[in-house]
Amino acid sequence: MIEYFLIALFAFLFGVVFAYLKLRKDFEKKRKESLEKSRVVLKGLINEQLSPYFPDFPFKAGELRFIGKPIDFIAFVGMDENNIKEVVFVEVKSGKAQLSSVEKSLKKAIEERNVRWVEYRKN
Repeated sequence: MIEYFLIALFAFLFGVVFAYLKLRKDFEKKRKESLEKSRVVLKGLINEQLSPYFPDFPFKAGELRFIGKPIDFIAFVGMDENNIKEVVFVEVKSGKAQLSSVEKSLKKAIEERNVRWVEYRKN
């Protein structure tokens, strides 16, 4: 009788230890994945903010306005000469990043020329 109890106790303890080790391994894997994702996001945010100062960036930093969401920048080409010739929506991506659904819809609206000017006056 006591042998069955010891066998059951041993099996139970073995199961607890096995479950603990499995959960710990899963937790460590998820933690590493989370840290890597955070690094990628942070790198993207840094690239986004610093990109106007890179030598190969196609617009002058002084002609850009940071928006953030849903688009990173709006470039007012020619603003430095007080003669805006073009308005350009600029999205900065790095690595394998893709446009979000909102960014895709904005791109489509711009490409389809669904853009307008509104002047609001408060009297």
